[in-house]
Amino acid sequence: SFRYALFSDVGLEVKNNNKVEGDVFANESIVMQQNSQVRGSVISATGTIDMANGARIRRNDDGSGGNAYSGGYHLTQGWGIRLAPNTNQTIIEGSAYAQAEACPGAPADNDRYKIQNAGRIMGTAVARGSINGTVDGGQTPYNCQLRHPTESLPEFHYDPNNYPGIIEHQSVAAFHAWLNANRHAMNGYHRVNGASNDVIAIANVTMTSNFTLITSSLIDFGNNVKYCGSPDGRVEIVSLNASVSPPAVDIMNNFQMNTSPGCPSGSPAVLVYSHGAIRVKNNLESSGAVFAGAISIMNNFDIAYDPRVERTVGFGPVRYERVGWEELRPAPRPS
Repeated sequence: SFRYALFSDVGLEVKNNNKVEGDVFANESIVMQQNSQVRGSVISATGTIDMANGARIRRNDDGSGGNAYSGGYHLTQGWGIRLAPNTNQTIIEGSAYAQAEACPGAPADNDRYKIQNAGRIMGTAVARGSINGTVDGGQTPYNCQLRHPTESLPEFHYDPNNYPGIIEHQSVAAFHAWLNANRHAMNGYHRVNGASNDVIAIANVTMTSNFTLITSSLIDFGNNVKYCGSPDGRVEIVSLNASVSPPAVDIMNNFQMNTSPGCPSGSPAVLVYSHGAIRVKNNLESSGAVFAGAISIMNNFDIAYDPRVERTVGFGPVRYERVGWEELRPAPRPS
């Protein structure tokens, strides 16, 4: 169900020295600014990709990825992909594709779906409209390619049988009482049945093993949330709240899910999922994925995609069940 490091059902903003390892997808426009980097490909299904102030889309170590794909155009200026002029050069290490809604489209599309390039594209550039600027690998303007299809957030289906020993908290206050008693040893599976405008406040805590939180209330991660447990652990934050303002999940100030001093080396697989908006700000480190209705990320956010989140229980169109056993006859080991 989870194939991207970042997924937004609408638009996505990544600003101020953020590093993402893995592909990024948004159904609408993507903004990258102030030295933010993505090591992987960046896809906007129906919107634009706007890069400025040293933003960079990088190739993977094996040479794959590093591409930009847009599927819409700026309403007044017509570009699908823009590498804005600034003192810190903006770079796409792979190729750039300003794709279109329909091919061949209308004659007016010659002035739309453009690549407006004041940075550098190290691969090739292909656009339904015009292309300018530095393109190392050659350019093909006025070439129509269909844009990527839109995608939906994976559906979540709650089944208590997926979570052995899950604690059902009947209010946010009940969860806060549990939290205060377990602030330095958070673990286990928790479902909080609060109101949609209630706020679950989590700060100055340590997760010591697998931790899952499922709720329709707002979630506010404040200062100093860290993980200190086995590196094969999992942390799953599932918000079924559709709020955009305030964000359904607000993460601020030192959310450290990677190795902390004095803790076992290695990182848990972390999935943060919300029907609404997720806002991340100030010094986050994690391995996993962030999937939301909308995403805004600022100030030293580092995330590396972890394939362990691909098949998180409760998500996806198919639920697997054990329906039978077959006993196999022992056989000698092949020589």
